[in-house]
Amino acid sequence: MSRHNDQSIKDVLSQIIKNNPKLDKGLTLQRLQEVWKESLGQVINNYTDEMTYHKGCVRVRITSAPLRQELSMGKVKIINILNEHLGSETIKELTFL
Repeated sequence: MSRHNDQSIKDVLSQIIKNNPKLDKGLTLQRLQEVWKESLGQVINNYTDEMTYHKGCVRVRITSAPLRQELSMGKVKIINILNEHLGSETIKELTFL
């Protein structure tokens, strides 16, 4: 007698990702980088050197000091925009380096 497990591929993949913290972190960072570029535009993305993500904290290295200062002043708004595009409260803290 055979057993059928009626789970969609999406559900299975979501479960695999949730159970593998490294994979989840990597996919979150990839999505975050895509959303960063879409939300803040190509000009800001051109000055973005590096981005890291760890447990809700995002660190972004910006190569322009004046732009870094401008972004720092709008940090809360940027967090809200990114979380909205990600579809969840993924980002809790944002630091510009």
